[in-house]
Amino acid sequence: MPKNRLTELLHARAIGFELIHHPPDYSALEAAHDTHTPGAEFAKAVLVKTEEGPVLAVLPAPRMVDFAKFSQVVGCDACLAEENAIAELFPDCQVGAEPPFGQLYGMPVYVDEELAQQEYITFNAGTHDEAMRIRFSDYEALEHPKHANFSVPRN
Repeated sequence: MPKNRLTELLHARAIGFELIHHPPDYSALEAAHDTHTPGAEFAKAVLVKTEEGPVLAVLPAPRMVDFAKFSQVVGCDACLAEENAIAELFPDCQVGAEPPFGQLYGMPVYVDEELAQQEYITFNAGTHDEAMRIRFSDYEALEHPKHANFSVPRN
């Protein structure tokens, strides 16, 4: 499971984290609720297909990717990747529970400015029943995501 990859990375960089076990959840908002995390602090990773290859968009649970904005950010057409691409690119994760660490999977990461304002973030650790919580500043130092405004509130 990627939790092993993640814990190895976090331990190697001496980054403190909290591992949170929770009932199985299949949406970021449910996971935020069950981990007692404000929605704005729960980071969901969305796999985006672009002409240049796959990228991760990381944003707060109550928001969604505006693909017109995201396309402008990356400078080419972008759309939601298919589930089979998620399974292929994240072979050690349950589909829909990908962590926001593109470096572990060889892809660039874009973080929404709404999420970048948080002190802590919580995110899926590769399964539907485990999450991790770390300081956003530590996440940024590890991942070096590109910051952009690309999300809109869910309807």
